[in-house]
Amino acid sequence: MDTIRPRNEITWRDALARARGSSVQLGLSGFDIHLDAIERHERDLRALADDALRARVEALRASHHARPRADVRAEVFALTRDAAAARSDSVPTTCS
Repeated sequence: MDTIRPRNEITWRDALARARGSSVQLGLSGFDIHLDAIERHERDLRALADDALRARVEALRASHHARPRADVRAEVFALTRDAAAARSDSVPTTCS
């Protein structure tokens, strides 16, 4: 999925606050690795039919203890995003 990732402009005040011990992190580039992993899984999921998606969820449930947490988390987010997109496409919306 081609997404635009938000970037916060970091000013000298932000840098000064960080130097003084502020725990607020405005740089979001640390999340890029995780977002890329989710998008890789999402590309794999797009072509799957509903039954194949259900099978993928069951396989994930069965194997989540044996896999690294980051891999499981990325696949769960991709499955959730795909399910939400499918649900929002199928639910009629009413506009008044």
